[in-house]
Amino acid sequence: MKNYKFPVKINQLLIASFIAIYCCQLIAMPQSKITNNKFNQYSLLPPPIKPDSNPIIPINIDAKNQKLISYYIHAYSKDNQLSKLIKRSKYFLQHVITELKKRNLPKELALLPIIESAYQPSAMSNKGAYGIWQISYITGKRYGLIYTRQDLRSTKDSRSDLIASTNAALNYLEFLYERFDNDWLLALAAYNAGEGRISRAIKNNKYIGKNANYWTLPLPKQTKHYVPKLLALSIIFNNPKQFGLDLTTVINYK
Repeated sequence: MKNYKFPVKINQLLIASFIAIYCCQLIAMPQSKITNNKFNQYSLLPPPIKPDSNPIIPINIDAKNQKLISYYIHAYSKDNQLSKLIKRSKYFLQHVITELKKRNLPKELALLPIIESAYQPSAMSNKGAYGIWQISYITGKRYGLIYTRQDLRSTKDSRSDLIASTNAALNYLEFLYERFDNDWLLALAAYNAGEGRISRAIKNNKYIGKNANYWTLPLPKQTKHYVPKLLALSIIFNNPKQFGLDLTTVINYK
């Protein structure tokens, strides 16, 4: 069984200090503050405070995206909306977390359906993506979720089925992780925008001599916001008490 581990460890005290500063900055963070500043990179890791918790990806992040993550932390943590979502979808969440543990995949991937569908199994996008994982028709066929019945008169679509769709989504995420050189940022971008689009963006950046990582690729706006949303949720779920979130009686997010 493959074991997906992440190479960077950060001192617990530094993480706690970062959280304290971060929380102070995000309280009054209006969306208008999210600007297009030039890159000014430094090391940043979405914490968990627990030293034995592995965040999804160690990253270098610029000031613009730090503000973007702050904005989404503020957006997700207000009005008790996450607590309501967790209570409503605890069965779905716990199943996904269990499957991630079986595969030694990052637990933060359980937060993707919050972004994709708010864990609504009947959610459908305007492009036809369906289910909690918002799997497209083509990807659904590729991973056996959509197929023609033996009578050849009807089609079975299991994208709204929790067990089948989760298995397919995790298979696809593992595939993307390997295809994009074990880079979760690029794998997540490809899950959102399509693997072909990310491959072309990487090729174009390399052709003009630019870095070919998630933060520097020319991506659609939705994809540019996709990973910051996940990192914001990761910070909240890894530090629930600081954001007024009680996970202990609902799901085992450890």
